[in-house]
Amino acid sequence: MMLTRTIVLAAAACAAAAAGAGLSAQGPRTVWDGVFTATQAERGWKSYVDQCSTCHGAEMKAGAGAPSLAGPEFQFSWNKKSVGELFDYAQNYMPPGQAGTLSSQQYADIVASVLRGNGFPASDGSELPAARTDLDTIAILAAKP
Repeated sequence: MMLTRTIVLAAAACAAAAAGAGLSAQGPRTVWDGVFTATQAERGWKSYVDQCSTCHGAEMKAGAGAPSLAGPEFQFSWNKKSVGELFDYAQNYMPPGQAGTLSSQQYADIVASVLRGNGFPASDGSELPAARTDLDTIAILAAKP
């Protein structure tokens, strides 16, 4: 009886380990998985125009000493970082001299707009969350996996 129980427990542990290995092989969520909605990116665009375009340009292509938020420069700088890091940076440093003056939702919406500006796809119904811990699970990858 004890041997049978040991074998059953060992088999269950192997099955759980195999299932876990399958999940980790899939990798984390990425910006290519559709992590924001078009509606959210549109809201973010309105906030971007009001709060960010003076420095980062009307097309997100840089200006007034600020880096580009769309295209190769952005993708090089943020490749393999998390969306949470981008959100955190925006919240802690933007706009210059007024960091943290927007709501968490406004920062999430602006990040959604920046992602859309870099050609990442929108989802059909899942908005980008406005919490760093949730955003840390989403990787920014310049190239589609």
